[in-house]
Amino acid sequence: MAEVNLRSTSWLQFARLLNIEGVVCWEATEFPVIEEADDDRIHTVGRMDRIDILADVYLESPLDWWMIATLNNLNLLPNDLYTNQTIRIPSQNRASAIRRQAAMRREGR
Repeated sequence: MAEVNLRSTSWLQFARLLNIEGVVCWEATEFPVIEEADDDRIHTVGRMDRIDILADVYLESPLDWWMIATLNNLNLLPNDLYTNQTIRIPSQNRASAIRRQAAMRREGR
């Protein structure tokens, strides 16, 4: 099986690398459940907001866009954000905990 090194923020950390009859591919991604929390930030979507930019601003990495999408039950499509829509963004502390949990899952702990 091919070995792949993933960034700690890669959404592929929630998928397995498969080898199906010699073809290597990723399984469908199953993101962890992220529930609302008291320390979530509330953000009102602006006209030019994009989920990856919001992740970069609030979570310090555009690769953490999936945390915002999962918390808000977004379908991961570019048009899921609407101007004046209110969304929740996990705190940086909680985002760090989610990343640690993902790393432990990836390492099989």
